[in-house]
Amino acid sequence: MPIKIQLFVEGKSDKKFISDYLDHLGLNDVEIIPLKGKGEVKNIPAPRLEKNQLQGVKNGVIIDADKDKEESLKELKKYANFNLFDEIFFFPNDRDPGALEVVLENCMSSTKKQDFEHCWFQYESCLDNFPQGFRGPFAKSKVYAYLESVSPVLHSKFQGIDKVDFKDSSNWDLNVSYLDPLKMFLTKL
Repeated sequence: MPIKIQLFVEGKSDKKFISDYLDHLGLNDVEIIPLKGKGEVKNIPAPRLEKNQLQGVKNGVIIDADKDKEESLKELKKYANFNLFDEIFFFPNDRDPGALEVVLENCMSSTKKQDFEHCWFQYESCLDNFPQGFRGPFAKSKVYAYLESVSPVLHSKFQGIDKVDFKDSSNWDLNVSYLDPLKMFLTKL
């Protein structure tokens, strides 16, 4: 099937999640190109994007909002190729600060998430109570801990998010309303 969309994402982990989500949605006319971070958006050759447009292929970007979506957008607008992108989506939900890991946290299986978070909050509390001044774990650590605890691929030796099966409904819920903004972005692109 010919592609209708060329979607540029920050990296391999983003590519894997988006690929599994597109499969879940039944959208198979999208080519996903992983970059090496959001700063690489500026290095996507303008002729490539222009050729896509001439052939009726839409150019999309999905990157992390990080601390501030507006700041991330302002940075993108500095790039010479900015106007060649048809649509841009900022993880986690095109509105709030965050990254892919926030999306993943919101897609955890509700039954497993409840049990996992019970243990996780005890761990955080334990670290907070040490006088040595341990820094509490970061949000990304929580997602990686969940991944390692539920994924047989990751459990024996960490392989990376790009090896996770996000379509495994025993661990992930790709029907959560949290994904609605992403679903709208992908279906309208």
